[in-house]
Amino acid sequence: MNNSAVIREKKRKIKTVILIAVITLICVLLILWFFQYRETNRKAIREKAEYYSMGEFVSLDDNFFIDRAENLNGYSIRVNSAQLVDYKTYIEENGGEVLTPASDSIKLPKYMILLNITMKNEGNKDGAYNVQKLALYNKSLKIPVDVDAWMQADKNYTGSAFLMLIENSEADITIPFTPFVSVASTNPSELEKVMENEKFYFCISEFPVRKMIEVTISK
Repeated sequence: MNNSAVIREKKRKIKTVILIAVITLICVLLILWFFQYRETNRKAIREKAEYYSMGEFVSLDDNFFIDRAENLNGYSIRVNSAQLVDYKTYIEENGGEVLTPASDSIKLPKYMILLNITMKNEGNKDGAYNVQKLALYNKSLKIPVDVDAWMQADKNYTGSAFLMLIENSEADITIPFTPFVSVASTNPSELEKVMENEKFYFCISEFPVRKMIEVTISK
């Protein structure tokens, strides 16, 4: 075998070794990714949730929606009542304007839910509650807080994402929740049936515990 043939053979072996090394590295990375993915999803599935009833104060200590810096130690919430009301009537009675949908396929919701709560702050000087993350849930249905309607009906609420109570005080607050227009437009009769007849869960924190208050809607 001449020198050129020997060199080509060496190059071929080197390329083979490199290819095997690359394939091995890729396999190792895929295995590591798989175990990390499985562990992440395992933890997500096992996320802790707690359920409470209307009429009892639920502590928010060490819980939050986005970031622990919300500092809700000393804060607690009680749901006093939940009422189903006509969406258009409520908006108009509070000085708002019911906008006309751009097309016939877009439907405004028939109902909204008014949640009356008592929020209490015991000893917290600088915590703030992320009220724009509040929502009502029924299985896969999510009904978010209606910030615009809340501002119209309650002049003490400015539309801020965060609500702060004076230390050692409490306040009764009525918060409106309105279905997304996209949900109301998809199957309005089914949405109305659920809102008229079924219970909802009021989510008051997401991490590290998802705290839910079971809510019965009165008409």
